[in-house]
Amino acid sequence: MPYKIRKQKCTRSDGKKGNYVLKYKPKKPTKKKKDSEGMVKAGCHTSKKNANAQRAAIEGGPREADEASYDEELREQDPGNKFSGKDYASNPTGTTTVTYGESLIREWIREKLLITEVGNLSAPEMQKRQRRFDTFLKKIKEKSKFKTVTGDEFEIPEEGNDKLIQALMAKDPDEYKSAFLTIVTVPPKAVSSPTKIMKTAEFGGLVPGARLQKEDIQISQIQRELTEKGPLDINVGERTAIGVVSVESVTGTPKADCVLKDRDGNVVASISLKDADIPTQMQQWGGITKFKKHPEVKSFIEDLKKISSNAPDGRIQTAYYRPLKDQKLAQDLCYGDKSSQLNDCDLIIASQKPIEIDKSGNFVATNIFYSPSIPTEGWAPALWATYRKGRGGNLGLENIRVGCYPIEWGFNRSHELLEISVSESIIRTLIKEELNGSDKTEINRMIKKAIDKDRKQQRKLMQAEIASEIKNAKITKVIKELAAEELKKEMSKEHKGKEFQGAVTEITKKVIKKLYRELSFSYNPVIDRIKL
Repeated sequence: MPYKIRKQKCTRSDGKKGNYVLKYKPKKPTKKKKDSEGMVKAGCHTSKKNANAQRAAIEGGPREADEASYDEELREQDPGNKFSGKDYASNPTGTTTVTYGESLIREWIREKLLITEVGNLSAPEMQKRQRRFDTFLKKIKEKSKFKTVTGDEFEIPEEGNDKLIQALMAKDPDEYKSAFLTIVTVPPKAVSSPTKIMKTAEFGGLVPGARLQKEDIQISQIQRELTEKGPLDINVGERTAIGVVSVESVTGTPKADCVLKDRDGNVVASISLKDADIPTQMQQWGGITKFKKHPEVKSFIEDLKKISSNAPDGRIQTAYYRPLKDQKLAQDLCYGDKSSQLNDCDLIIASQKPIEIDKSGNFVATNIFYSPSIPTEGWAPALWATYRKGRGGNLGLENIRVGCYPIEWGFNRSHELLEISVSESIIRTLIKEELNGSDKTEINRMIKKAIDKDRKQQRKLMQAEIASEIKNAKITKVIKELAAEELKKEMSKEHKGKEFQGAVTEITKKVIKKLYRELSFSYNPVIDRIKL
């Protein structure tokens, strides 16, 4: 199927704009929009390089060389026609059909992707290893050349860069970043940001192509399966990726290492690749810098600080680990935080065994983990800390590297479970994060209900106790005596004089009359003549 690349404005599936379109002429009838040549869109790309990479991935071999500039670049890689076996001198226009060896294409792609592999010297990267500030300053004083992320060399002279030198001496990442606003370079304006400087090996950057070589092999295995069996509907966990025809490597540092694409160049799935059959062969599930304020991570870091401060030389003597409890944190570290399509992986393939795809569209490998299921047993994510000189500065640690690895990752070395020790500040943070307004209202209601219920129970108990005591004869007698005494006191205080005496006398006479009447005595005058 002939593919062609055209320079024209386009819009990708993620909304970003592109300048190059990969097109093909379908062999079967299609409802897709065709251009004047009968070709339909296969993908939209920001550069010709990316468009060619998609075409190479889809075709996996011979292609029509309709882009002379692409041919020229490959010719520079193969001046003796070692891979193609063609005589370019007899056809300088590059319009013939040329077959390029897979090794040449892969070598070219690897070189083009090299710059994203080694990273840059951003402020956060410098802070991860404090000694990078020293290395940077040393290169300035020795007038050694730096490299831009595009591979160009330049120098940073001492003269005119006082602010940068002071920031490097103070190991201050914020001042380091701001110093680039006025940086002086030779040649001028070589860089305007620390992110434009390549993190070469002396700064701890990866050996060129080290990671790509392993991932490249895994990606080529997937592409071989797609080329032989595609297009395929592939199971990616909770859904199916429809019409997959190619796999494409991802540049930069997102969670995904590669993506699956359909015929239109749309990304239909994201995959994280790990070169490991067992947990001890693994690299980390993910870095924890962006999660350092999470209560679990914060608690782990604080406990490491205590251990480090109590060590004779400030160095941890063994590796420490702690299993993750927060399911959401574990998912974010394994599959990505869902901040973009490339940070939301559908699956993780951890395998040194060649990756295959069966007839049902299922990946076949040593270990496959599908989102959102969290890896279990020896693969379960855990926080690990190991001694590593110059690491941990961005976490407030010194010479300690912290990351999220499988729980059995460090079991082949001296290790120790770091028990949870939650401080009051962490508890307050947990409460603050977990309780919302409705939660607090409900808790207050429950507390009030419990208090009211307790009051009723206490009242009943008190009443029963009093009733029991009143039945006691001695207590009853004492109560009567106390009552009489109190009545006497009150009467003597409040009721004195002739008026009160007369009133009492009249009441007494009435009582006596009634008494005698009851006794059948009816001679009232005798009683009336009684003098008091």
